[in-house]
Amino acid sequence: MGGIGWIVIRPLLMLVIFTFVFGGVYRARFFQDSGGASIEFGLILFVGLTVFNVLAETITSASSLIAANANFVKKVVFPLDVLVVAQLGSSLVQMGTSALVILIARFFFEPAVGAAALSIPFVIVPFLMLTLGISWFLASLGVFIRDLQQVLPLIVTMLMFLSPLFYPVSAVPSVLRPTLRLNPLTFPVESARNALFLNRWPDAQGLIVYFVSSTILMWLGWVWFEKTKKGFADVL
Repeated sequence: MGGIGWIVIRPLLMLVIFTFVFGGVYRARFFQDSGGASIEFGLILFVGLTVFNVLAETITSASSLIAANANFVKKVVFPLDVLVVAQLGSSLVQMGTSALVILIARFFFEPAVGAAALSIPFVIVPFLMLTLGISWFLASLGVFIRDLQQVLPLIVTMLMFLSPLFYPVSAVPSVLRPTLRLNPLTFPVESARNALFLNRWPDAQGLIVYFVSSTILMWLGWVWFEKTKKGFADVL
């Protein structure tokens, strides 16, 4: 009955809950700007979860994507890799709505949004490329290893707590920070938050490394998918 309205209702509801629990009940603070003014934890947390949800929803669905569309494999000539792209596009619709909610809510807090916020698309694009590469790999692997559908939700839950969503990288012991930075979510989440709330531009060297790594992973995922899709029909 809600139709397309659920796309807006869902992020708004989550934003209200996060702000109430973490900002109102726990009175948590994520970081402080140079003036020492605390920034609401709920909205900052919501930024990280918006990025995380794209990866979580896409890779979780990827493991059963081919099996759920077996008719495209057996009966018609269809570019199966497009199914993964379409799934990512579906997650992007939700991400875009959440981003709009974040931007609107952000104008009610100080300091004002700075020019560094313009850098966020340059961080998100390689993140989407990386997500696409991982999803292609898992979509193929899920055809041959059906238990992957049971394992991925556990991996996604672990990834949620092992990513800097509920805490900043600075809160992690220094000896573990290099390992945390290997997490594919660390760079985009930290960069988006810093740009949106602290008006800090992403580290240029880190952005280049992240872009190159994402490009390679996307290409490897596509190559793997193309090499293995010939066996899909026999397995299904």
